[in-house]
Amino acid sequence: MIYPISFREHVLKIREKEGLTIAQTSQRFGVGIASITRWLKRIEPNQSAPRKRKIDLEMLKKDVEERPDDYQFERAKRFKVCQSSIHAALAQLNLYQTHLKTQIFRRCFSFSSINLSENRCPLFGSMEYNIKKNTDTSQSGQ
Repeated sequence: MIYPISFREHVLKIREKEGLTIAQTSQRFGVGIASITRWLKRIEPNQSAPRKRKIDLEMLKKDVEERPDDYQFERAKRFKVCQSSIHAALAQLNLYQTHLKTQIFRRCFSFSSINLSENRCPLFGSMEYNIKKNTDTSQSGQ
């Protein structure tokens, strides 16, 4: 938690005025011992720079457009990063990548798009697929 500088100064003044130890000051104000120790060295909060990412998001977007069928591990090899970095960058771009073959399978076999009278994929009419109709072939008595 980031405490305001005015609060930090107040805590350190009370500590000095009453001669409290760091542990006593920590207990009294509900602040961690490490925080008070840090404030004694430097009262201003650390200025952290935004994290520099290895992956150029524009290049990744272009790569997805050029090669939409690639797996994340293949992109990771090209960008020289790990697969989880590619996953995070795609999520940041709102490009939740599902492999194209998986997308086709899901579209072809979703219950809303299956017409059992036809043996054709609704997404790609020329691509045929086999669906076994749910027939009751119970073999009683065997």
